[in-house]
Amino acid sequence: MRVLTFSNQTIAAVRPRSAHPAPALEGCGVAMHLATAIPKSDHPDDWRTNDRVRREGTRNLLDACKEVGVGTYIQQSIAMLQAHGDAWTDEETPVSPTARTASAVDMEALVTESELEWCILRGGYFYGRGTRSDWRLEQARAGRLMLPGDGAAYLSLIHVSDMAAAVVKAVSLRPRRKLFCVVDNEPVTYRDLSSHLASTIGSARPLSAPATAVPSFRVSNERARQALQWQPHYATYRSGIDVGPA
Repeated sequence: MRVLTFSNQTIAAVRPRSAHPAPALEGCGVAMHLATAIPKSDHPDDWRTNDRVRREGTRNLLDACKEVGVGTYIQQSIAMLQAHGDAWTDEETPVSPTARTASAVDMEALVTESELEWCILRGGYFYGRGTRSDWRLEQARAGRLMLPGDGAAYLSLIHVSDMAAAVVKAVSLRPRRKLFCVVDNEPVTYRDLSSHLASTIGSARPLSAPATAVPSFRVSNERARQALQWQPHYATYRSGIDVGPA
């Protein structure tokens, strides 16, 4: 079985409006859209490319799958769509998009309205080596860890290796027309996460900062654990965060 992965490395191939990924799909049984285009630090509020990846990239890939007969489509999405403060949420909870995440709602709609056998994996806030979460470790080591607002907002985290394991499960089991939240076992507040980092690394107490633009989201992984036969290796941030030397 051949699998085509539409990832950050393949974004450039579909950015032009004239580009079409169909030839790369020939002979594939599964297509995976795992791509994002997170803004660089010099333009932190420019999410236009990411919106195009979600909207145009998804439409192009779905059309190509239909054209060449790829039956199974796996879409990475974001559990952040289930932002309802400190309330627990799951796959049945109505989405609560922001201006920044509205394109993810559009992306999911394109998938669910398609004729393909789809599976959507709403990933939590990524952490692990090579992710943007590394900056919090750097802040803590430098004694400049920032606590957004009152620190009461929740994050539902997922280590990048556990997200990858869930994708592998989805490819193997091919659940049809199913939505799963891929998060770890214990949502954490910014206050508790910052305190853990500060105490573990031995840095000063976190400094006050404006509230984060990331909405509070507290998400259950029960469906993914049951239906995908998946368990996060890093059950919580306590085991997953590597506080060793950078």
